[in-house]
Amino acid sequence: MSPSKTGLNAEFYKWIDDVRRAIRKEKELQEKLRYYNMKLTSCRGMTYDRIGSAGTAGGERDLYYWMDKIGEEKKSLAKYQSIIHEFQKFMGTLDDELKIILREMLVGKRTSGSNGGERVSFRRGAIWRGWEKFTEKD
Repeated sequence: MSPSKTGLNAEFYKWIDDVRRAIRKEKELQEKLRYYNMKLTSCRGMTYDRIGSAGTAGGERDLYYWMDKIGEEKKSLAKYQSIIHEFQKFMGTLDDELKIILREMLVGKRTSGSNGGERVSFRRGAIWRGWEKFTEKD
């Protein structure tokens, strides 16, 4: 976050950064989950014909390892998906012009001169005030 984005709306810009991170991380975690599921399906299953043997076999340890990894990634993915879900709910409360400006803020794109600099600044303020009301409801 740049120094110019501090002050009363710093929490809003932190939230925007969290949404950016959640979108990026969600894609990464989906890829990891696909990989871990592939590794899990390639593990040998447990065998029950070793009567009287102590401990767990190597295949069982691998199976447990990948199941744990999948569980951890699903927990992380759920956290990021909840952030994205909240963002989508907030987007639903905005009009079309504000949605465009918020998407541009999300990707870090500057809005060009068609709307005028003051107008965009005012509209960003409207987004921030709407976000404050949205977070107060929760």
